[in-house]
Amino acid sequence: MNKRKSFFAQIKENQVSAISFVLSLIGIALTVLLTIIGNKYLGTKIVLLVAVIFGIVWLLLIALSVRKPKTSVFINLLLVIALSVSSVLAIRLSDFSGRITSYEDIDTISIIKAVDSDLTIDSNFFGLRLAIFSGDDDYNNWAISLLQQIDKYTGVITVEYSNHIEGFQALLAGDVDLMVMNTDGESEIQEAEDGILQSKQYKVLFTDSRNINTDELPTVDVSKNGFTVLINGVDLSGNNINKKARADINILATVNPSTGKVNLQVLPRDLWVEVPCRDNLKSKLTRTGSQGGSGCTIKAIEQYFDHELEINYYVKINFTGFVDLIDALGGITAYSYYNFCSGNYCFVKGKNKMNGEKALVFARIRKILPGNDLARGNHQLEISKGIINKFLENPSLDTMNKVLDAVEGNFVTTFEEKNFINLFNLFINMKDKMVIESHSMKGDFVWDFDPIYKTDLYYFVPTKGEKEAALQRIKDTLEGK
Repeated sequence: MNKRKSFFAQIKENQVSAISFVLSLIGIALTVLLTIIGNKYLGTKIVLLVAVIFGIVWLLLIALSVRKPKTSVFINLLLVIALSVSSVLAIRLSDFSGRITSYEDIDTISIIKAVDSDLTIDSNFFGLRLAIFSGDDDYNNWAISLLQQIDKYTGVITVEYSNHIEGFQALLAGDVDLMVMNTDGESEIQEAEDGILQSKQYKVLFTDSRNINTDELPTVDVSKNGFTVLINGVDLSGNNINKKARADINILATVNPSTGKVNLQVLPRDLWVEVPCRDNLKSKLTRTGSQGGSGCTIKAIEQYFDHELEINYYVKINFTGFVDLIDALGGITAYSYYNFCSGNYCFVKGKNKMNGEKALVFARIRKILPGNDLARGNHQLEISKGIINKFLENPSLDTMNKVLDAVEGNFVTTFEEKNFINLFNLFINMKDKMVIESHSMKGDFVWDFDPIYKTDLYYFVPTKGEKEAALQRIKDTLEGK
């Protein structure tokens, strides 16, 4: 009893001891907090072992606070600062991962008018002509339902067109007053060669949205097992990453943690594939995203490889996130196979230093280069290698924190929360043995009728054996060959 009174009495009498005692209690509280958060990312046994060790350390420091209060305060301050930083980072990572982990895309429908039209949301729509599209019954019915909900459908006359470009031309010419516009229609109009088809020539009167669920993918323990990630860059800007859109960048990244090998396989955006969300009608790979979202793109790729390829995770980033990511890393270095200029930027054959905006131009340019989409695919591979190599120069928590800040709102993934720390540790462990291989496909462009868009479009068809070779390289990487 006396010893206990003497212990607390000494703490009470000595301000330095009291400070050390309070810091020890704060440290114990932080340890408990990190134990709770840590269980979301790390193995339970590891977290509990670390918690026990820290708990013992704090108890020893409480005892030390009486005998050597100044030493105890110094050690306590260091540990509390370290744990405070760790707590903030862990909480932030937990919050961040909760926002970016997604199995959903957002589909939208709009009723639009020509920009010079006098129509407003308060106008009487009786007798107005609304452009709808053959084969798009789902969207047509959705748009009609939207007008009915706001009491605007009575007296509206529907006029059917075969594709969005024809309907948009009719809208600009005044042949119709309104038009149904969905994400796929936006993409089709933006991609059209005709210079008059610009999105700035219309205004949205009404809009509605709904979620598209993506089937959960077969996940693995990324610290031990090989896995394949679909890296998808979409033609969006701003904080609308969940909106379904064209898949402009499609790279399969296969990683083997044991061998340190990373295989990057670019899939041309114009690759002719069956579209699962449209009854397996054929179209460009890029359009699977605007047709059915991320899930449709994943299924189309797996189906293209005869279901011998399994995609474990999915990463989607838009143009804003792409630019901010590279700027957060302090820029990258990427190899160009050509001398060329585009807009405000020029590139030389060889290595080029790039900030985010310059890298985006480099990743998207195609029409002025030999090989067109094939050249763009090679550029995207070089950008991917540049990002990985720059991160590996300083794979620290500070770098990771900057990356998290940069891509927030412009990046989603199906990686589980517990895998973020595992991925960080994986890159650290692979840093010195990592070997990055990159591959594109050889082939030709052909013109053919697109049964979904009901017009002739050009497609990329790989040379015989290219698909099989790409699949074999992925399998070899997973098997450690």
